[in-house]
Amino acid sequence: MNLTELAKASHPYGGSVHGQFRALTDIEFLNIYRAAAFIDVMVWTDVARFRDPVTDAQSTTVTQIPNEAVAYWGTGEPVKRYFNT
Repeated sequence: MNLTELAKASHPYGGSVHGQFRALTDIEFLNIYRAAAFIDVMVWTDVARFRDPVTDAQSTTVTQIPNEAVAYWGTGEPVKRYFNT
């Protein structure tokens, strides 16, 4: 999946792709609920993380997805676990 496809996929959830930085792709959402719904649908619950601490569930939040997970989404290829939380 490229950034254009990711932007189209995240748009219905209120997502806005900020771009790829180092090994992560940043996506901003209107609130934590929309971010969580998108992460769940994309099956990235084991690799996604929030960039900053979330102190208000209704405020905007930036989600970080490993670039490898974005690239391999939909291919059926296994994605290694990046974050041990």
